[in-house]
Amino acid sequence: MSWLLRLYPSAWRRRYGDEMAALLAGERRSPRLVLDLVAGAIDARLNPQLTPGSVPEEGDTSMRSLLVSCHRSSFTHAEMRASALWMIGAAAGLPTLAMVLRTLLDDRTLSDALLYGSFPMALILASQASLLRPYSRAARIVIVVAALSVTYLFFVGITLLSEII
Repeated sequence: MSWLLRLYPSAWRRRYGDEMAALLAGERRSPRLVLDLVAGAIDARLNPQLTPGSVPEEGDTSMRSLLVSCHRSSFTHAEMRASALWMIGAAAGLPTLAMVLRTLLDDRTLSDALLYGSFPMALILASQASLLRPYSRAARIVIVVAALSVTYLFFVGITLLSEII
C-alpha cells in the first residue's frame, strides 16, 4: 500500500511520508483505505496547504488525525436524503439521456452503453453525497468523473464486444 504514497507531491512526502508509511504498516488493507489515499493525494495536489477547517482538532496535523477524519461510520439524514435524490435522479435521467442519444445518433453503441451502465453510474453519483462526503469538493469531482468514465468505457467495451459476438 505504501506505493500509493507516490501519488502525493514530493513536499508532502517529505513532511508526512515516514509517518504515513508507519501508519499504513499497521492498517488492514481495504478498498476504503485505497480510496482514502487516492482522495488524499488529489487533495494534496489541488490544495497543497492544509486549511484550518481540514484538521479535526485545532493544531493537530498528524496523519492519524487526518485519516480518522475521513472514516465515517454513519450519515446524517440530510446526507442520506441527498444521496437518495441523486440516485433517483440519475436512475431516471441517465436512461432518458440514453434514449435521447439513441434518437440523435446513428450508432447505438454509445447510447446502449449509457443505458446498460445507468444503474452503476447512478450509484457512483449518489456516493458523492454520502460515502465521498468527507473529502474535498475537488477530490469528490475527480473521483466521481474518473469512476463514471471508467464505468462508461467498460460498458462501451461490453457493447462493442456483444456486437462482434
